[in-house]
Amino acid sequence: MSDYQGPQYRGPQYAAAYPSPPPAHQPPPSSRKRLDPKWVAVFALGLAILLVVVVIGGILLARQSMLSGPVVGSLASSSSPSLNNTMTVTAAFELADSETADSDCEGVGGYSDIETGAPAVIYNGRGDVIGSSTLPDGEPIGGTCTWTIVCDDVPRDEAQYAVEVADRGKITKSRSALEANGLEFAISLGS
Repeated sequence: MSDYQGPQYRGPQYAAAYPSPPPAHQPPPSSRKRLDPKWVAVFALGLAILLVVVVIGGILLARQSMLSGPVVGSLASSSSPSLNNTMTVTAAFELADSETADSDCEGVGGYSDIETGAPAVIYNGRGDVIGSSTLPDGEPIGGTCTWTIVCDDVPRDEAQYAVEVADRGKITKSRSALEANGLEFAISLGS
């Protein structure tokens, strides 16, 4: 017979000296809080509604721009072809001023408003703006500077047209006179 009598309790002094083995590996407790499924559903619904609003808004905006047609008076850099009810109007602008010509056609003295980027505006007979552009770089030739201003998509159905460069006053032509001159205004300034 064996002397073994089975496991026996040996008292608190033994437990302290021989701690029980650590439990099997457990992941550390998470510091992240779990999201409440109710709030996840609310967030997903809000995101879906926002997406629907953006899509519908984009469709309406695209439809609106297709119905409204081209913008009247676009800048000269427009590369879209003119429609039958619009035309491209040009203005040959000439400034006879040797000081300006010597300054690469950037206005000097009383002509300081005549420079690259100055506004060129086309009006109808009622004074409404129907086209606009800006002065490109000028070309000095002798004591004179010349610019060719181009304005696309000007409505073709006006009785009168006027052009004004840098608030220097309007030059007006009838539609027939403008068409007879190849849709070009001729503007001279200076001595």
